[in-house]
Amino acid sequence: MRPDYIARLIIADDLRLKDEYKESLKPRPKSTVPSKEKVTTWWKTMDPVDMEAWERDRFLKAQIPFKRMRHVEADVKAWKMRPGNKLRPALGVQLIELIENSNNVVTLAHLMSPFCYVGEHALFRGDYKATAADICAKAVVRLRKKKIESCIVVITQSLSRLTLTAEVHRAWDSVLLPAISGLKTKDLAKQAVLPPHLRMAKSECTEFDLAVLILRALVQSGFLPRTVAEIEKLCQLLGKSLKSAKSVKVQSAGMLARLMMRAEVNDTALIAQLLNSVDRWQEEGTTRRELAVAGGSLIFARAHFSREPLSKKELKVVDALWNRCKDVVDDLSQGERLLLLNAIHATGSPSILENDADYETALRRHLLPE
Repeated sequence: MRPDYIARLIIADDLRLKDEYKESLKPRPKSTVPSKEKVTTWWKTMDPVDMEAWERDRFLKAQIPFKRMRHVEADVKAWKMRPGNKLRPALGVQLIELIENSNNVVTLAHLMSPFCYVGEHALFRGDYKATAADICAKAVVRLRKKKIESCIVVITQSLSRLTLTAEVHRAWDSVLLPAISGLKTKDLAKQAVLPPHLRMAKSECTEFDLAVLILRALVQSGFLPRTVAEIEKLCQLLGKSLKSAKSVKVQSAGMLARLMMRAEVNDTALIAQLLNSVDRWQEEGTTRRELAVAGGSLIFARAHFSREPLSKKELKVVDALWNRCKDVVDDLSQGERLLLLNAIHATGSPSILENDADYETALRRHLLPE
């Protein structure tokens, strides 16, 4: 090794061991930016008002800028609320508070009536849907000994529109299903509260219309009676109310036929009674389209539940229904048109369409209009 290199090593080693030759290290300034762990802890514990004040002080002191603890990027155009979006949830919360404190069945029915035809998504958001359903169900169970039959239509319609929870299940099983099993036509005639659309309707509401609404609520909620005896009681209630009605709404007759097919309620006597009531159908305020859909539903239900050929009287009814609505067949939607034509074809007498046996030609003319 060269002598000059050895001298350099000795000098360097000597300088390293002597403290007076050490260069003092400057302390690193502490960062004013909080660490990620500290920010996470503050985010969980700090009060929002204190957090805003702390951020404002840092901004005024012109210190190092940093991202906000609660940083949310929202598209104003995409999230801009339409008129009424804030009002409806506020109305829903107020309704639930009043329902929770109600002590009268009539008051409870009036408060729950908006749920009949207003979806719960329009009034409640997120987990509050289940909370609202539980509160309504508990109110029904609490007032079960106060003549709940006087408002059974509105209450069943409302509960069928709410989220199915354990409390709602309990209300159906312990209160509503036993009350429906013991219903009579006179109970339907003395309903204290009616659904909103029937209150505003100009025509009178019959017991048959209310009985159909009860069946609709049962089918929608999935709580159709499980035993044959309970189903027979429900069909007897529908049959008695239909027999006593002086006029029958077209919408109610068609709805009953569709509900029976959907729930597989096989009662040929009730279907025959519906066919015999066609002469009493109230066409005032009814469009030809509604008449065609109701007629198609009724004919299809007759062919669905009974494999026997139609009697001469039933064929006359089907022929009369076709003559009343054949002028608007081409104006119906594809699904409604198929419903009516397939229903007539299912009767085994497709010649009703054009008074001849060429069913394919008539079907092609209606399904593929020029």
